[in-house]
Amino acid sequence: MPRLISLFLGLLCALGLSAAHAATYQFTGPTYGAGITNYVAPCPGGSCADYTAGMRTTGWFTYLGSLAPNLVNHNLHADPNLLTYGLTDGLVSIESSHPATRLVRFQVSTDAGGNITSYWALVGQWADGLAGPHSVPDRMHRIEVFSGSASNNYHNWVCGTVAATIPAGVADGCTSFGDNSGRSDAEHSNVGASWSSGLPTLSISSISASEGNAGVTNFTFTVTLDAAPAAPASVSWSTITGTATGGVDYFGDSGALNWAAGDGSSRTLTVQVIGDTTAEADETFRVRLTNPVNVGINDPHGTGTILNDDAAPPAAVNSVPTLSEWAMLLMAGLMGLGAVVRNRRGPGRSGF
Repeated sequence: MPRLISLFLGLLCALGLSAAHAATYQFTGPTYGAGITNYVAPCPGGSCADYTAGMRTTGWFTYLGSLAPNLVNHNLHADPNLLTYGLTDGLVSIESSHPATRLVRFQVSTDAGGNITSYWALVGQWADGLAGPHSVPDRMHRIEVFSGSASNNYHNWVCGTVAATIPAGVADGCTSFGDNSGRSDAEHSNVGASWSSGLPTLSISSISASEGNAGVTNFTFTVTLDAAPAAPASVSWSTITGTATGGVDYFGDSGALNWAAGDGSSRTLTVQVIGDTTAEADETFRVRLTNPVNVGINDPHGTGTILNDDAAPPAAVNSVPTLSEWAMLLMAGLMGLGAVVRNRRGPGRSGF
């Protein structure tokens, strides 16, 4: 009986830990205004793009539990309770779940109520979108929010040194930069920037289904909120190639989902999978949620698994002689051998 009680209490603890609440914190910065220096055409390489005065930096992170009160320059980048994060500068969205993202630093301070009072977040993402490894002169995008002074976002900057980021220590980062050609820069003040918390969070489902032999099959993903938003909310979504290839196995797509204040109902989005009759392994693609407004993202990715429903061609079967056929072959061989021996003995000779 004591052992049963112990197991029961352990189960309760496990359930309590798994049900721990994840708090979402969302950042909204002011518009960039005049602090923009865009690249000079022609584009020398990478993914050149222009910032505009009406763009701004926004971001979010989810944290297991809630931030403690009276933190001073707390290193979120070293805190295992930091679950997900993302910053968007109007041109790109840099998120923790992306394989090309490199966290440089993320520090916060809080007041007695656990509200964020100062912060410094700096993240980078390799412009090729790949996990790496990378080398000079690969290009990187960087987004920064800093409460102490103006911040700088850089788009398509040539990396000068590839090394682990400082102080976060993430491998395959960029610690210095080189040639400015093709780079756009948005310097922005954080006066008027704000952090909000207690937001509802989004999750997206995954789906597995057969592709069909022709036409398209709709893969429908469901996006759910854990609570109704207090203000109008939205999130963007886009498909990401996995082992399945966009345009070949499915039609790549993107869009946005919207909620009115007080509306906590789920939303759906559909990706069309292309049917064929080719036998192949099961393949996957993902749908990524980005750019949340007045909501957080608990789980940013849903996976679509395309199940093969085509039979593989039958394997070639080599004909195996039957017993009688083997006997005929053996007899023919013996007769041929006898003829050879007789010929070697010459005329007039008989027998073996």
